[in-house]
Amino acid sequence: MEENPFSERTGSDGKHEDWNKGETPTPFSRRRFLRTTSKIGGGMLLAGLASNHLDIFKDDEAETELGIEEDFVEHTSLTEYSTGRLAGRNVNNDFRLLMGNLPTDPKFKDPIYIIPPRLRVNFSEQLDILWNQKIEISEGSRVVPETAGAITTEYREGPASRLSLEAYIEQIDQSINGIKESKDFWNNVAHIKGLNAREAELVESICRSFDGKDLMAYALTELMPSLSDGELNAGVMDFLLKNAGKEYVESIPARYDDKTSFGPYQFTDNAVYHVEERRGASITNMALPSNQRIPGSVGKLRGDDHHKAAFLFAVDNIANLVKMASRIGKLDVLNQIWRSKHMELIQIIATAHHGPYAVINGIPLGRGRRRAGIAEIWLANDAKDDFVVSARGTRYSDYARKTRANFIFLHESAKPTSSGINEPESEEKTEGHPASLDGTGSSKSHEMDLARQYNLSLMRTDDSVRDMKKKGYLVDVPRTGRHYYLDEIGIGYPTNRNFLYTARPWIKNFIEKESRRISSELSGAKLKVTSLTRSQDYQNFLRTGKYKGKQVQPPNNNASTDSAHPTGAVIDISKYTGTGKSRKLLPEKALKALRERLLELERMGVIEATEEMNQATFHIFVTPDYR
Repeated sequence: MEENPFSERTGSDGKHEDWNKGETPTPFSRRRFLRTTSKIGGGMLLAGLASNHLDIFKDDEAETELGIEEDFVEHTSLTEYSTGRLAGRNVNNDFRLLMGNLPTDPKFKDPIYIIPPRLRVNFSEQLDILWNQKIEISEGSRVVPETAGAITTEYREGPASRLSLEAYIEQIDQSINGIKESKDFWNNVAHIKGLNAREAELVESICRSFDGKDLMAYALTELMPSLSDGELNAGVMDFLLKNAGKEYVESIPARYDDKTSFGPYQFTDNAVYHVEERRGASITNMALPSNQRIPGSVGKLRGDDHHKAAFLFAVDNIANLVKMASRIGKLDVLNQIWRSKHMELIQIIATAHHGPYAVINGIPLGRGRRRAGIAEIWLANDAKDDFVVSARGTRYSDYARKTRANFIFLHESAKPTSSGINEPESEEKTEGHPASLDGTGSSKSHEMDLARQYNLSLMRTDDSVRDMKKKGYLVDVPRTGRHYYLDEIGIGYPTNRNFLYTARPWIKNFIEKESRRISSELSGAKLKVTSLTRSQDYQNFLRTGKYKGKQVQPPNNNASTDSAHPTGAVIDISKYTGTGKSRKLLPEKALKALRERLLELERMGVIEATEEMNQATFHIFVTPDYR
């Protein structure tokens, strides 16, 4: 595999551009690139880009005369692969783009896809599709199409190294072990980062505890779409490694930024950059001997460079974390808790990937003022909460939640099976991953973040709820089930209330499965559901008591102005069962079982639950990942 010959410099407009050594490249617009590559046969949209120059009219037929071995060509032809235990899983469009042309699931009206038992895909063409999308959002950039050409040509013309997720994690370990064991490296880091002896010792101890599984949890956060299903993220990664090869994984572009970002950690020039200044991993990279350093630009990262860069970036962020802890007088706290808070440290490096100042250093506000970073808030509370709790209500919350889900799956499961899904060693769960049912303003904010994450629209009017049901986005929830029943919802609302008994399909699944799960603790009682889908108009009615401007009933101060009920993904379950004189508290053992189960599901990242004390209910936002 040829090394990318481009070196990175800063252009006159201040943007980072790739230049062929000593030569100014011919201007190459996105439209010209797409117009030209679309003429190339066999769907190989990017095949004409050579690694040393833009040879866009290269003769494809000449490739067939090279006598390439089978291991070199399977990933460049339409081939059928077994999906193992992934078969039958519902996924979104982001997974479809990674895996190939998945069929839609007819059970859903939303664009939801299903993984078939066997999948036919040409991975080389799939990589072309991903990079062409990258080029679409990077109009005006020269570096993106040039890097796209180099990366896709290398994948198309080179071998696909197929291995399991387990083997890939071992390779990650091997790529960073040499750095971890080098005393000179840690001495140099201390000098570069300005650490005193105690700070340097703590940085070294923390970072030497990082291993291949930790970096894989970080990589899955960057590359895989699911916010809460670590098993699915790991399973798809295993499928790609075993069939498309590690070169495919290390070539996947980031799809939502216009920078030259690709690979398992989706680095941009904010993380790897050594031209006019050093950033991120390139800072601690200087602690290595010159012959062991990673390249100074993202576009030149290949193979183990990706993992070394991830570790070096983690070292830089942990050094910043330790210096911050010293500044706020919490170094002793960090020194005492870091071993038991290993998962939180991985969450910190994964979230700091997207905003080191917002997460660790704090954001300067001018005039000597500064907004505390998320990790500072976490440490200021002596790290008593999961880092996810401190991140709630911020744009970094989803990265923390996703990393937690990935970390828990990778660390609490045995070795991956040949199907690509890990089998749990036992029913025991690792301690030290607290979740909370305490209701806070950030919980409501996080529910709305989840709604945006899953593209769940807020239904404004009663008719919009009815229309969503007609289109199949909502389903009727039976008024009574074997272990639950629906309360009289919406009494006093002066219109047809049937729409209040509908919900997203996974809500119906949730109440049926979870009520059955704790049925042995209910002593013959049934769970009472007090609320499901609401329109925003109905929510306003609850809050104000007014219907079409007329006061119909007293206002309800407990009704929120920013409720997630209008998404159809919220359910309220009462702590009581029955009505009137027959109303009684659920058995204590049932309440205990329900609380424990909700906490478990919240740790898994598939729900956001609040135990509302003033209304004696459990308010639960359920994500589509619940199953």
